[in-house]
Amino acid sequence: MKHKKLFALSILYAAALLSALTASISFGIIPENDDIPAIAPTSVSTPTPTIVPHGDSEESSDILFFNDETQGYEYMALEQYICGVLAGEMSANYEKQALMAQAVAARTYVAYRLWKYENGDTNDLHPDSAVCTDSSHCMAYLSLSSAQEKWGKDWTDKYWQNIVDAVADTEGEILVYDGEPINALFCAASCGKTEASIEVWGGSDVPYLQSVDSEPDLNSPWSNVSVRFSENEFKNIFLSQYPDARFPDDSSDWCTNIVRSDAGYVTGVRIGGVTLTGRTVRKIYGLKSANFDITVGGGEIVFTTRGYGHGVGMSQYGANELAKNGMGYRDILLKYYTDVEIKKMLFKP
Repeated sequence: MKHKKLFALSILYAAALLSALTASISFGIIPENDDIPAIAPTSVSTPTPTIVPHGDSEESSDILFFNDETQGYEYMALEQYICGVLAGEMSANYEKQALMAQAVAARTYVAYRLWKYENGDTNDLHPDSAVCTDSSHCMAYLSLSSAQEKWGKDWTDKYWQNIVDAVADTEGEILVYDGEPINALFCAASCGKTEASIEVWGGSDVPYLQSVDSEPDLNSPWSNVSVRFSENEFKNIFLSQYPDARFPDDSSDWCTNIVRSDAGYVTGVRIGGVTLTGRTVRKIYGLKSANFDITVGGGEIVFTTRGYGHGVGMSQYGANELAKNGMGYRDILLKYYTDVEIKKMLFKP
């Protein structure tokens, strides 16, 4: 499919004395989701963005994306697209400041993906666009009509305006580190501390995705959730993935050598004689989080998990609780993404 010429990304700086400046930006590549391994940052040749004072341009912007539901490409105004992403990624009954923080994170992710795409980093799942609506690959998306079909008109009448307002009140805002849009990862809830990206995907350290305290998550609905398996269920599930694993008669020896990151997530564990990461165990057994304890006894193997998701970046539950306590969206973002700045951006033909 041929597509229209992509719009070059322009970042608007609000400082009063900036005008007619240009700068070259290079991007480090890090994973978009749980299943993509880390790639060490590399320097690439990129277009030169125009840096202009905030408010100097009235140009609108459209974005091309691949709709996973219709299996087709669509053009849409960027801010309208962000509304759909916000509806798909966060509960619309969350506090407004949390919704605004999520809107900025979503818009930042789009900016990040577009920069990568313009420098040749395409994907076979959607080769003609930088982003798609598959939540396992990019970000979820839910249109107003789809939301009405899923939750009913009463729901959209009550909550959709919350989404529209959160996007409008942050229009054009993105997060940057050292002049570059960041990969603004987020999760449903951490374990009380977010995880550093290097602990999840390896590769090079990402300075803005470090472990930070997220105390509200200690009281999230996903804190201390138990998942139980009979010994036979546990063993058979594992053997379906690792047929050479060995389980001795004494089940207390099945799971050993647990290693944790500073945030508490499991970075290594030995099961049936096979050493795995916590991420892999989470995937095998369908756990909410890679922060877990394993208890063996009474013919059962019990996982007790803390948090929901990979734990990297902004905690959505934490953001909402912080907003309830009066924290604004900018401070929420600066809490979860280390040493970043909030800037304005647009797309310029």
